[in-house]
Amino acid sequence: MKKDGLTKVLLRVTVILLIIIISLISFFGIYKRNLNSWENLLPKYNLSKELGESRTFSFVVDTSTKEAEHSDDEEETEEGEEHNHEQIPVNDPATLTKESYKKAKKIVEDRLKDFGIIDSTVSVNEETGAVAVTVPYTKMTDYTVSLGTNKGSLEIVDSETKEVLIPRSMVKSATAYYSNVSSSGTTQTYDLGVRLQFNSEGQKKLKEISKTYIETTDAEGNSTKKSITIRLNGADRYTTYFSPNEEYTYIAVPLYQSVSASEDDMETFNDAYNNCLIAKATINAEELPIVYTVSSGTYFKSNLGENYVRNIVIAIAAILIVVAIWMVIKFKGNGLTMAIIQAGYVAIILLFVRVASVDITLAGLIMILFMALANDVLLCKLDKNNKFNEFTRFLLNMIPFIITILVFNFAKEINIKSVGMTAIWGIFGFAYTFMTSLLLLKNKNIRKNGVEKNEK
Repeated sequence: MKKDGLTKVLLRVTVILLIIIISLISFFGIYKRNLNSWENLLPKYNLSKELGESRTFSFVVDTSTKEAEHSDDEEETEEGEEHNHEQIPVNDPATLTKESYKKAKKIVEDRLKDFGIIDSTVSVNEETGAVAVTVPYTKMTDYTVSLGTNKGSLEIVDSETKEVLIPRSMVKSATAYYSNVSSSGTTQTYDLGVRLQFNSEGQKKLKEISKTYIETTDAEGNSTKKSITIRLNGADRYTTYFSPNEEYTYIAVPLYQSVSASEDDMETFNDAYNNCLIAKATINAEELPIVYTVSSGTYFKSNLGENYVRNIVIAIAAILIVVAIWMVIKFKGNGLTMAIIQAGYVAIILLFVRVASVDITLAGLIMILFMALANDVLLCKLDKNNKFNEFTRFLLNMIPFIITILVFNFAKEINIKSVGMTAIWGIFGFAYTFMTSLLLLKNKNIRKNGVEKNEK
């Protein structure tokens, strides 16, 4: 009996120590030395524009010129040579209309959402065509420039004649991918790019060219490769040919090849993959009707003030501390254990929110407080003998709320999505609360010899 009692004590102490360690990591971070400073290994919180810094990019209509294109068989006279060097506007004046400007605004909005920047604001000057994009200031901010300036043209052409084999209109969608090509110790090497899916017309054309653009061998054993080239934003990005024995349903376009990804340095890999996500977003949206160039980028502080988030966090912490004190007074020893479990719950939710890069809004912060208070209610219910039944009843009562939250996760509006994402991680956190309550909370109302007693 003494051995069993000692085992229970050691188990409880171990679990409590783990909760404390997780809480310290979540609230204060994990730091390593980086030159003359200390760097937090945990990712930063993604604060929305209303809570954190933002950046506004201004895109203006490109007014530069380019050399006019002419066929190679054009007669080379002195007059012709001058004609070959004729400069024409990058943007056809006929396309500079209000309708094109509005369409450009919608396309940029679609690209930002596809890329994953939901909390953005896009406006357009219908007279000049200038587009202003405001996004939260995060590690993904600078990629906004490519989303606003890449025209998004795409075509698959004959590598020699440049004849267009599959135009952009036949491409249904694109997805970003990475595939491992080699391994050496802790370093992995990847190819990264986009996979092009085609509509029914494109599938038919793909099947046709996959039987033509192949490697052939003549009677003397000389091989000839007839290849295709994928052109993205006017540049040749990948040249390949097909195997005649395979059936193709998509084309994988490796935009970056043999990219190293080591445990100590993932920056190069992440940058390459984000550029693949940009390519995906520009392909999935329509092609911009106008060529834009970035003119400026401006930083802005939160409209609510620098100390607003800190004050909100202090207020939430104060509320939870008051509730914890109440639980200690009401439930005595179990109340102190509940407070420790609750601290671990909040710590775990904050870790989830960080790692999952949830965009945090004011509504999202309020939802974190609501979920923490709901967890307090769950802890009070678990201060009973049959914890499984109490946990099941609690979840059943939460079903309408859970369904609503699941719907919120598919919303495009930043505040609704923030509420949904924070709440769904809070619901997953209830499993932690249930498991720790089984290990730490003492059972009440245990019968012994017909007399009800509390477990000591």
